[in-house]
Amino acid sequence: MGDWGVPNAVLHEGKNLQMRCVAHILNLIVNDGLSVMKIFIGAIRNAVRYVRSSPQRLDFFKECVERVKLECKGLVILDVLTRWNSTFLMLERALKFQKAFDRMVEEDACNFCAWLEGAKGEKPKEGPPASVDWQYGEQFMDFLRPFYEITLKVCCSNSPTVHSTFGDILSIYGLLQEQKNPCLSEIASPMQDKFVKYWGSFDKLNHYLFIAIVLDPRHKLEKVVDYFEILDDGDMNENVEANTKTVKDLLYDLYKVYEEEGRESGVGEIVGSQVSSEGTSSSSKGLTELEKRLKEKEQRRRAMKAGIVNNDVDRYLGDPIEGDGEDFDLLNWWRGCSNYSGVNHSFGIFL
Repeated sequence: MGDWGVPNAVLHEGKNLQMRCVAHILNLIVNDGLSVMKIFIGAIRNAVRYVRSSPQRLDFFKECVERVKLECKGLVILDVLTRWNSTFLMLERALKFQKAFDRMVEEDACNFCAWLEGAKGEKPKEGPPASVDWQYGEQFMDFLRPFYEITLKVCCSNSPTVHSTFGDILSIYGLLQEQKNPCLSEIASPMQDKFVKYWGSFDKLNHYLFIAIVLDPRHKLEKVVDYFEILDDGDMNENVEANTKTVKDLLYDLYKVYEEEGRESGVGEIVGSQVSSEGTSSSSKGLTELEKRLKEKEQRRRAMKAGIVNNDVDRYLGDPIEGDGEDFDLLNWWRGCSNYSGVNHSFGIFL
């Protein structure tokens, strides 16, 4: 691309060019657990399938709904075996009609049981659903709800979500790790393996996700450090420092690229010209890695004490974080913010 006069079309040698679809990976993760879950919800699924198998059975089920005086809107829906979100919706709807299903089993037991038995030579279907089946169904519905809500947030939101994506990913990981219910733990285990495969380390994640977190004035770098500490079991160790430094260096590198573009095009107000996050100098040559790190830390401390601000990124990171109100609008905040015009011009594409 440089030969075509577009030197910065691919930044950092394209290392962060690929952004895996969060919803797609969530589907892969949940589907690994769904194969186990199907064993426990077969009776509920068969009850729904029976109701939806003919207009006459559906009409009879509606009568059962009226007899038990349920005021639920809509009717039960049958899931698609290859789509876990449809299984969640099926369970959510079926649980609202549990009393109607129980009434149907009482009044139509002969026909329902004959349907479950099937024709001669066929394998009998599971059912009718007992109280334990409904208990499992409720547990699975509650287990799947966070995955469903995050998928909706990623796919259907009209507002920016990339700045909260990693927090959602981390909450999913915590949900899988904290399962103490034996049945749900059996489901969570293969899901956790798939999670680790795609999102299990800093290197497997697109680093632009962390840039988006930093660009949320309610979080900045502090939230990134918190996330890294959680991933490393709460320890402020070398991995946390190294990963944080990588994000910060990427932030300054990107700012430098867009600052140069803005200077050439005359677009955007860019403040300052020094963009190195660590202040590398010729005096650092010949030092050991430990000495370099100590020197860099000392330079940062001196800069903080002296209140040195080289550019808009320094100013943005150094200012207090914003309050976390429910009505906070990230895009409107940046639109109305004139204090960091260089940051605004450089990083708008990440939100």
